[in-house]
Amino acid sequence: MELDKIKLLSKLVNASLNGKKIDSLPAYMDFAELADIATKQKMQTMLLKPLIGADNVTSQQSDYIKNICMKLFVKSANQLHDVEIIDKVLEQAHLKHQFLKGSVLKNVYPNKELRDMGDIDILIDEEELPEVDKVLKENSFSMAQSIKHHDIYTKAPFTILEVHRYLSEDKHLGLDCTYFKEDGNNILVVGTGYTYQYSLEDFYIFMIMHMARHFYERGCGIRGLVDLFVYREKYAQELNQKYLDNRLKELHLFDFENHMDCLAQIWLDNGNWTTFYENLFDYMIDGDVYGKEENGIWSQFAREKAVGNSKLARLRLKLWYLFPSYQYMTNYNEWLRGKPYLLPFAWIYRATHVSKNHKLRQNLTNKADAEKIHSIQHIYKEMKFAFRE
Repeated sequence: MELDKIKLLSKLVNASLNGKKIDSLPAYMDFAELADIATKQKMQTMLLKPLIGADNVTSQQSDYIKNICMKLFVKSANQLHDVEIIDKVLEQAHLKHQFLKGSVLKNVYPNKELRDMGDIDILIDEEELPEVDKVLKENSFSMAQSIKHHDIYTKAPFTILEVHRYLSEDKHLGLDCTYFKEDGNNILVVGTGYTYQYSLEDFYIFMIMHMARHFYERGCGIRGLVDLFVYREKYAQELNQKYLDNRLKELHLFDFENHMDCLAQIWLDNGNWTTFYENLFDYMIDGDVYGKEENGIWSQFAREKAVGNSKLARLRLKLWYLFPSYQYMTNYNEWLRGKPYLLPFAWIYRATHVSKNHKLRQNLTNKADAEKIHSIQHIYKEMKFAFRE
C-alpha cells in the first residue's frame, strides 16, 4: 500500500479516537477502496465516521456511513447489554467466569462504539460447563456448535457467544492453566464473588498471544495495532514494563510484541517508516481482520524453507505441500501432538479428505510468488517465533 494511504488511515483512526472529523478525502484514496478496507478490517466506524460531512464526500456516501455506523452502534449496544446479563446471571448462579478480548477492549477505547466486536468471548471453569449451559439456555441463549476448546451460543438478534473451556494459546505457549485458583493468572473483580479479570499486564500479554497465534497461522489485520496503541496509551503509567518484558521473553513473544508496538507507534504517532515496517504493514492489511488463506500457506512454507523460481524449487514447494512437516500438521491435527510416528497417517488423511480449502491451498501453492515468500520469510525471521510443540 502506498505510504500516503497508510498515513491517511492513521489520520482517520486518530480523528476517531479524538472525536474529530477530517476536512476532505484525498484524491489518492477512492471512497470505495477505503470502505472495502474498513469492512475487511472490521473498522468501519473508526475509519469512516470522521468522513461524515467532509467537503468531497457525497451525500450518498455520507448516508452510507451513517447507516453502517447506526447498525454497528445498535449491535454494540445489544452486545454490551448481553454482557451485563451474562455477568449477572453467572454471578448469581455462583459460576466462575471471565470476559475476554473485545468486550474488555471496548472499555479501553475513549468511545465504546469505536471497537467493533464480532462475538462475546468468555472463559469458564470446565467442570462447571453443564451449569453454565443450563443458565445460558434459561436466558435465551441457544447452543449452535461445540468445537475444540469452546462452545458457540447465539441469541437473537445479534449476539454470538463463545464459551471457552480453556484458551487455545495454552498448548502452544505454555500459559498457566490454573484459572480461577489462587495461583492462577486472573483475579476476582472487586465487589464480586465469581467474576474474574486479568491484571493490566496479563491482559496485555493475552492480547499479544492471541494476536501472535493469528499472525503465525494466517496473518492478522491492523485493528490489533490500534488495540495495542490505545491500551498502552491509556495505561502507560500503570503497566509494569519489567514484568511484561520478562513474561514475554518466557513465552518467546518479546520480539513479536516489540515489532508490533513499534509498528503501532510508527503508524499512529507519526514515526519514521522503514522498508521492514512498510512490508509488515502491507502483510497485515493484505487480507481481513484475521488474515487470509493465502497468507496461511505462504507463511507456513516461509518458516521452513527458502524458495526460488527454478523448476527444482517449485517441485520442492509442491512436495512440501503434499508432505508438510510434523510442526505444520500439528497446527491442524491435535491428535498428532506428541506422536510424530503418526505423521504418515496424517498425510494420508490430508490427501484423501479433499475440501474446498484444500483445493484453494493447493492452487495457491502452485502459483505462490517467490518474492513475496522471501518478504514473509524475513518478517517471520525478525519475529523469532518459538512456539511450544
